[in-house]
Amino acid sequence: MRTSPPTFAFEAVPTRAIAALHKLVPLPRLVLLHAPSGYGKSVTLSRLHAHCLAQGMRCLWVTLDDRDRDLDDLLYLLLQALQPDPHHDAPSARRDNTVTSLCQAEQPTMLFIDNLGFCKDPKLAPLLERLVFHSNGHLHLALSSIEPLPLDAVRAKLELHVLELQSAHLSFDRHSTVRLFQAAGLQQPSSNQLDRILQQTEGWPAAVRLLQVWMSSAAGTAGPGPQGALDRFGGDQHDMAQMLARRVLADFDPALVAFMLEVALAREFSATLAQRMTGQADAHERLALLLERNVLIFPVDRKQQWFRFHTLMREYLLAEGRRCLSPERRREVLAQAAAWQAEEGDDITALEIALEAPAVPLATRLIDRVAKTVVGEQGRMAPYIRWYAQFVRVGGTPSINAHAWHVWALCHALQYEQTRQALDALDRRLAEAHAAPHSAPVVHSHMRFLRLVIDTYLDRLDEADRRAREWLDSDAPRTPLSQGTAFAVASVAALERGEMRDARHLIASARAAMTRAGSHWGLTWDDVVLAIIELNAARPDLADQILRNASERARATLGEGTDVLAILDFVQARAALDLGRMAQAMQHARQGLARATDQGLILTAEQGLLTCVALWTPDAPDGLRADAIDQAIHRFPPRLHTVVSASWLRRMMALGQVTQALDLAAAAGLHGVTDPTPPDSPPLHGERLLAWADLQAALGHGEALLDRLDSLLKAPHLHHRQRDRVELCLIACELHHRAGRAPRAVQALAQAIGLAAPGKLLHPFLRRERCLRSLLARHREREFGLIQPQDLAFLERLNGLFNPAPLTDPSTTAEAPTPRELQLLDLLNQGLSNQQVADQLALSVTTVKWHLRNLYAKLGVGRRSAALAKARAHRMLPQ
Repeated sequence: MRTSPPTFAFEAVPTRAIAALHKLVPLPRLVLLHAPSGYGKSVTLSRLHAHCLAQGMRCLWVTLDDRDRDLDDLLYLLLQALQPDPHHDAPSARRDNTVTSLCQAEQPTMLFIDNLGFCKDPKLAPLLERLVFHSNGHLHLALSSIEPLPLDAVRAKLELHVLELQSAHLSFDRHSTVRLFQAAGLQQPSSNQLDRILQQTEGWPAAVRLLQVWMSSAAGTAGPGPQGALDRFGGDQHDMAQMLARRVLADFDPALVAFMLEVALAREFSATLAQRMTGQADAHERLALLLERNVLIFPVDRKQQWFRFHTLMREYLLAEGRRCLSPERRREVLAQAAAWQAEEGDDITALEIALEAPAVPLATRLIDRVAKTVVGEQGRMAPYIRWYAQFVRVGGTPSINAHAWHVWALCHALQYEQTRQALDALDRRLAEAHAAPHSAPVVHSHMRFLRLVIDTYLDRLDEADRRAREWLDSDAPRTPLSQGTAFAVASVAALERGEMRDARHLIASARAAMTRAGSHWGLTWDDVVLAIIELNAARPDLADQILRNASERARATLGEGTDVLAILDFVQARAALDLGRMAQAMQHARQGLARATDQGLILTAEQGLLTCVALWTPDAPDGLRADAIDQAIHRFPPRLHTVVSASWLRRMMALGQVTQALDLAAAAGLHGVTDPTPPDSPPLHGERLLAWADLQAALGHGEALLDRLDSLLKAPHLHHRQRDRVELCLIACELHHRAGRAPRAVQALAQAIGLAAPGKLLHPFLRRERCLRSLLARHREREFGLIQPQDLAFLERLNGLFNPAPLTDPSTTAEAPTPRELQLLDLLNQGLSNQQVADQLALSVTTVKWHLRNLYAKLGVGRRSAALAKARAHRMLPQ
């Protein structure tokens, strides 16, 4: 019922808005209706829907109401409207495929979303941006809302064909009002009467229609008649709809009004449901009478078996019901409605009504029944969390099954502290149930797997690793998808411990299982983990290639804008940074930071946030904002704050802000730490190890630090963390250089080059620019003792960066455009659009954009005009 337009028992009055819509050729890409309740937005959209169908367009419809606060609710309704293949490997993949299906529509499609303003989710803004600005041109949108939507309307008007309709366009004028009264069988109002009606109602359609109903009612009585009714309609503008509704209902039989008060407790109702709720055997006749009198009651399905009151009328009836109905009667009516919905198989609607009643025993059965469907299959975390909280609030005791799905929902909604509390409570319940296993026969097996995943999201990696390995060694039933997930969890834990060899072996097993499962989403995740392993091994070149391939596959299989692309962006930012591609790193960092809420694990969020800190520059007008970085951190478990604080410490050091850096030592967990390899806890590694070393140098402990570095570089736990070793060698180089020990400094730099050259790891060297510029200017190539071609090439690149010769032609650099990129440049120079370029080269627009991103990064520019200007300056275009 919520995925088809409403039908109306009355004839839609042709307002100015409806007339304008019918004249539009071609149809706008975006139609926006912004007006208060009662201005006929749904009526206008339904007329546009009929018009689009007549034009042969594919039409999709979604209606939101006050239950639909979160993006999960909206995406679920869109999924119902599209009815795609339900066999997907994860709720997030289902959501991604839903949006991708819309953005890549193969035929002209008009998507109607009525009452979109009910969705208050912050993620609505990026979704609208994707639908409006990143679809293939076939998708048209018609959106209604009481309030303006989180959409850049100015940009939309500049780039697209947009029609925006507001109250002035939707209101009734004299012609509309006359048509309304004629359709109701009333005598046409006189000119003076029309003036009074429009003056008092200000053309508000709901008020005009209610006034018409009141006058129609007065026309058949011995009372004052239509003119007298109009005379009684004074000029009171306060709560006009409530006043009119009260006057309309004053002429009704009290029994009919009581019937309306009880039926209005349900958002939608049929005659059969109304009979069950009210106990009135003549419910069919009462509804027919209301439809005949047109008391703002509308059918909501094509067969006209289900109905709803207009929002204004229902609000009035609910307010009257709170005054007139006893709490006991209200509870009884709602309980009957919930029981009827449950008997009809609509468990979700039944649960919502049972919670409102409240009818706790019924709600207890229902929340247990819907948990797996809503959370596990539909991926609707937010509504389940809301229902669960309301269930507990009204005194319900959830089953262990419902409790377990609540933990899962909280975890995937990134509500980590609440997840931790709910998981602890679940642990206690499971311990009690263990003594009586028959009380939870199925849940124990399911929870073994569920808890290892949750522990990973909560950053309890030791527990997650233990559970994953136990689960893999057990005889628990498994699928390739669950097996691949368990291997990936164990790999993440090994990676965090610094055990690179184990992590690499486990992720290979995970990839094999995900391949058997055919899970594109799972394979993309595994590629992300593998790329992070390569980053730690000082191979950003391999990481970059892995991520590029994963990104292209994700866009092709999961769709542009899929959640996992936000994760890829953050890790690609780190790879680009390590390769010294600063413009590309900034682009990915911005994109990842804008969607930081889509990051699920510290592992991936850490890569992007450390890159954001490394790129941050104070007072840069177009740079990354420190408050945005810090805001993103707080959505994750506390360890991420510690790691990023260490990165901030290093950044402050690099900027010469030593006092601010020292203030961050405590937040980074480094205050008073003198031994990076303590005997009773894991050794420091990664950003915290490097921050510790920088801190020791700043505190004047350089000589003691050098002794430590020599032993650290030989430590087994750093054997496969080559990136850490490169950074430590460069710290040693700088310390020796400061102390005037040039041969030792050259030796340390040569060691760093030998470790970094295979993977083209450049950024650690850029951090030490001042020291390395001086060192390289004073020492010749042969003094470094390098013999491998890749090492010598890397040294030459450093010399070119820190002591550069004049630049002649970008096409001769190590980052020269490829032949394909030069071909794209030529076509852009001819004035072709991305779509035209794609058509000429037989590529997708997505692939063209991917090539252009790479090209812009190589040229160090951010847009087409700058790329063409630079290409002309360096004679890269055909003459």
